[in-house]
Amino acid sequence: MKRLKIVAAFLLTALLLMTSSAAAFAEENTQSRYEQQQPIAAFCPEKTEPFEETAEVDSDWESQSDRIVSVKTCRVFDGKLNLNDYLSAAEIKDFEDVPFVSVREYLRLLFKDKVSFCMDKENGRFLINHNGIVVEIGLDTREVSCDGWDWFFGLECFDGMPIGVIESEEELISMGLSPYQEFTMSEPDTLSWSLNYEGLDIVVLDNDVLVPFNALQNIFNAGSSVVNQLLYNGDDFYSNTAGSDNDIMQKGLSPYEKAIYSGRFSFMEEPTDAYAKYNYACLCMFVDHVYGHKGERGIESLDSYLTNLGLNDIMSSPSVSSYLPRLMSLVNKVFDSGHDGLTLTSSVFGYALANPDEFGIVSEQEEAAGQETAEIPAESEEEEAVSSETADEQPLSKEDMLREYLGADALKMVLEMRHIESLRPEEYSKESFVAFEGDTAFIFFTSFKTDMQRDNSFYTELPVWDEADKSNFALFYLAMEDIKAHPEVKNVVVDLTCNGGGHGSALLTILGFLSPDGEVPFTYLDMRDDSYHSEY
Repeated sequence: MKRLKIVAAFLLTALLLMTSSAAAFAEENTQSRYEQQQPIAAFCPEKTEPFEETAEVDSDWESQSDRIVSVKTCRVFDGKLNLNDYLSAAEIKDFEDVPFVSVREYLRLLFKDKVSFCMDKENGRFLINHNGIVVEIGLDTREVSCDGWDWFFGLECFDGMPIGVIESEEELISMGLSPYQEFTMSEPDTLSWSLNYEGLDIVVLDNDVLVPFNALQNIFNAGSSVVNQLLYNGDDFYSNTAGSDNDIMQKGLSPYEKAIYSGRFSFMEEPTDAYAKYNYACLCMFVDHVYGHKGERGIESLDSYLTNLGLNDIMSSPSVSSYLPRLMSLVNKVFDSGHDGLTLTSSVFGYALANPDEFGIVSEQEEAAGQETAEIPAESEEEEAVSSETADEQPLSKEDMLREYLGADALKMVLEMRHIESLRPEEYSKESFVAFEGDTAFIFFTSFKTDMQRDNSFYTELPVWDEADKSNFALFYLAMEDIKAHPEVKNVVVDLTCNGGGHGSALLTILGFLSPDGEVPFTYLDMRDDSYHSEY
């Protein structure tokens, strides 16, 4: 096949957590570190043998600490209503509803039992060994540190970095190293995760440590996939693969989504104060460690930043109606690059109460009340005046609502995109497709997408066109196969005129299809240890 002329205008603007910021490249010392990369093996810490477990682990947690109120066994679901595993959750005094989980249980789920532990109370530490690299939890300092996070997670081997506590090991095979070129990196720094936020704590047992669930997710899971894979609904843990708010409004809840919103939290009007502080602490902890643009935006820590804005009390408030709008503003106006945002923004707290018909609450209440209807009191003159004034107010236009919701910069991009889309020919109405005109093929798609559940299995089960809208790998594989069947094609145009951006990994996938040998060299700044990595 003749070499194709590839015409592409990549207009990707993405919020890349765990990646480099533009400002970082401009600093001289950063540029120096970037240029002084060596083969990754040069920085590998000395590996140790797995710990020999000498003491039996007592599962009776309550007998080991007077801080434990109760312990329950929770189910873990993987995106379907098929039971995947179990994870115990403890409630601790002064931390009502906050799920504290065993570090041992959690990491054995995460690493499929390929992990060992050692309680060293004499030196005030709990040690975790995976891949021969040790992570230390300071029992007094409440700091979680490691000299080689990349090696602990296994980036230099075919185990790959975990992408969730419920992902099978087989799913990770495509994360192995390229056979064409070794990874290089600059010298890493030792990174410590702090558990000293208000709202977090640890509980030391005889041979284990209990840590709030989302704090463990931030340290051992979210750093690899940028999002936490599991959510807790007061009863069980669910993979957060439920649809967006728009999907829910248009299609209603699926059985899996209804199970998520049927937990104990769904029947509470709002979370406890302790849970709200825990939620806020985990948000601060995550952003403080993995947000790559803090320097550009003058953010030393998220808590101090929000405190200066007078938002810390609201963000740590148990009022969901106050918290969610501020969270959306934070993501869309402060951290956003123009298209990123939150997808599942509905809180599990109070969901059933807000949707009583769907959960059968109204009929139960009416039956308990004997079908009695309270008499509605007449409005006072003062209330009537207020009602009249409210009725005279003009509702916000859609544009004003979007401006309030997104901010002026993002709104400008949205309006420009809408204008471009309005000019699109009717036959170009699909989200992604391939078209042929003379000797030119056009590949069109509206966003950079990766299908976490499917992409790694495309190598063994080829994609079909129904998957093209969900995965750029599927789209470009099928597009290239289609182009091969058209020998008259000499040019390929990758049309991004209506593309708002998306996943950086999807961009790399596409570039792999456009590369002569399928390899794409790229460099990124790893926020976990402040080191540059270059790889294929």
